[in-house]
Amino acid sequence: MNSIQELQAFDFLLKKITQNKSFAISSKNLKVVLSINGTLWTGDLVQFNGRYLVQSHIDSDGDIDRHSYNSTAIKFIKEVMDKFNQETQPDHFFINPFKSLTELPLLFEAIYEIIKLSEIDQSGTNPLRKMLYNASCLNNNVEIPFYDLTNEAVKLISIIEVDS
Repeated sequence: MNSIQELQAFDFLLKKITQNKSFAISSKNLKVVLSINGTLWTGDLVQFNGRYLVQSHIDSDGDIDRHSYNSTAIKFIKEVMDKFNQETQPDHFFINPFKSLTELPLLFEAIYEIIKLSEIDQSGTNPLRKMLYNASCLNNNVEIPFYDLTNEAVKLISIIEVDS
């Protein structure tokens, strides 16, 4: 799992899980850790505003337009949410494991498996930019507002909790 869409889906699901007050891991500020050309970075692959993914664009009139997308508006995000909902239903588990899951390695594995099971179609359109927002280099403590991931070799390494 190293396509941008898969990585964005992973970050999306991570954020949705931490927003759910019924889950033990809720309200934690968790970030993906990526290896980009051998350097470790953390940040956000998707931007949230409440419950919605958001993306700013310059429209045809030259105005800045902020689009909000719910979880069904972007095909690969919908596929992941459908798989997440399917995998956490009572007929799959007796108890939803996310209600008590607090260990980051288990959370990583669970989200990773859901993304893998989703079989994201890479040929579909993606309205989200290939960016790492609020990027922070773990190797040398450099912080930048974004890192353009276009044409970069990116690998998901871990998730970490950071101060808000």
